[in-house]
Amino acid sequence: GVIKHDARRAGHRHFLRRDDPVARQRFGLLAGQPLSGYERTRHAALGHRTHHDHRPDRTCGNLDALGARVELRRLIETPMKPGAAIVVLCLSLAAVSTSAAQADVVQHAETPIVVDGQALEQAWGAAEWRPLDKHMLGDYPTPDDFSGRFKLLWDEEHLYLLVEITDDLLIDQYADPLFRYWDDDCLEIFLDEDASGGLHQYDYNAFAYHIALDNQAVDIGGQLDDGSPEFLLLNDHLDSQWRRQPAKPHTILWEVALKVFDDSYEYGADSEPVALSADKIMGFMLAYCDNDGSAEREHFLGSHEIEPVNGDKNLGYIDAGVFGQIRLGAPAD
Repeated sequence: GVIKHDARRAGHRHFLRRDDPVARQRFGLLAGQPLSGYERTRHAALGHRTHHDHRPDRTCGNLDALGARVELRRLIETPMKPGAAIVVLCLSLAAVSTSAAQADVVQHAETPIVVDGQALEQAWGAAEWRPLDKHMLGDYPTPDDFSGRFKLLWDEEHLYLLVEITDDLLIDQYADPLFRYWDDDCLEIFLDEDASGGLHQYDYNAFAYHIALDNQAVDIGGQLDDGSPEFLLLNDHLDSQWRRQPAKPHTILWEVALKVFDDSYEYGADSEPVALSADKIMGFMLAYCDNDGSAEREHFLGSHEIEPVNGDKNLGYIDAGVFGQIRLGAPAD
């Protein structure tokens, strides 16, 4: 059958087939088994939120985020009992209400940003560096093999990224930008416009932009008739430029100006990006795929810790619930 995940947002639902390997991995499902109450609530227990989860619920008490996460993990590992769904909802609400207050603040760009891989603007000098060092896949690289850090800025039209990458070997072995792009060196930007979390692999609830060394951006739009992912070029969503540093040729500065689209986006239609404003909270994560010459990437490091599910931390392209959060800071007076 089909597992229906209702995100409780007008006109917005996710669907997974029971025989989909992603569904089996995420929900522990076996083909042919009846859908249990445990399966129906496990997605919520994993921390996926609804559009209204930012509102406190008086039935949830005063749970703190740490206690909520510990209890959520316990519930994930044990079968659901009658009435457990409301407990899961309360725990999810408790974790979410605290996470909004802990969102990383992004400074406003007071002067225009030119995306040229040089970062000469004064605003970049004032922005703080953030680490790109959380293990997601493969071996953990040595610093001379790969290391990274990044900065963020925003204005009303764009979210800006400045990424400093040290990589001893840049690989772009697949000329087709839609073929195995994740196994080339690439920058990956995860963005959830309304920080709602939830599945997004086959829709636009959130985006996972893979930006290749030729500055082309790819994400999955939906599924083809045979069930395989539909890979799409989304070059009109962003402007990307990088260049090597003369004094450190293995170090590159990579600048990106990213338009922000909400989940009403339609590929091929005249969708308008969202106008950004102070105090807006968005789901965000950054990662880098590092290939040193093999058929597949050897390293995958990100900006946020991800709790593994069945030993797997490569979940960002599926589930926006593993993103961190950013809050857009107020412009200077």
